[in-house]
Amino acid sequence: MAHWYGGLIATLYARTHPQDVAGLVMVDAVTERMTDVASPGAVKNWDASNAQTSPESREGVRLLDAFEKIEAAAPPRAVPAVVLSADKPWRVDLLPPEAS
Repeated sequence: MAHWYGGLIATLYARTHPQDVAGLVMVDAVTERMTDVASPGAVKNWDASNAQTSPESREGVRLLDAFEKIEAAAPPRAVPAVVLSADKPWRVDLLPPEAS
């Protein structure tokens, strides 16, 4: 089961180790398909804001790097998949002041 950035990790793992994956469950996971629905500028801004860290949010991630690694991997094998998602507001209170 994968949540948020873990969705990218699970996707890459499923593509590089298909023999070890029987199915996927994604819970509010990020997808490399974001580049299909958002403008390049929006994706670049999203990547930059997620790479930043602060005392309130110490985990920074590099989304564009993950997207590139997934795209370079073998195509996914057909496995059962479940995606659970919810609509919720973006949390800007955890970003450092210079990111606002």
